Amino acid sequence: MDKSSEASGQKQRQRQVISIVGEIVVALVIYMVIFLVTGHGLPCIFRTITGLLCPGCGMTHAMEALLHLDYKGAMEYNILSVTLLPVLTIYIFIKLVQYIKKGTEEFKPLDILFLLCCSIIALWFFLKRNNLI
Repeated sequence: MDKSSEASGQKQRQRQVISIVGEIVVALVIYMVIFLVTGHGLPCIFRTITGLLCPGCGMTHAMEALLHLDYKGAMEYNILSVTLLPVLTIYIFIKLVQYIKKGTEEFKPLDILFLLCCSIIALWFFLKRNNLI
């Protein structure tokens, strides 16, 4: 592949990623505005069905607390939103940059180990907050 077609592919992937990330950001902003105006967020389907708090329960309230720079309150609503979520966001950003540059992205053993650790942390949090351990 020559340099011009490679650069063209990178620009196309970059536009694609920016478009998708932009749509997600717009949806999140709209959701937060609706939540801040009405005080009502989306109900957790998992909690509705099981009565248990999922690892994401309280995240909307935590984000609202963060908007008011209330870090303690955010951690009380959902500690994962101020600890694990930023780490995962940085990881996804790095993966997206690699995808834009290469056109593909493989998961290496370290990636799998990192995601497994994140999953174990989320599972432990779920079990602990529901008094299952």
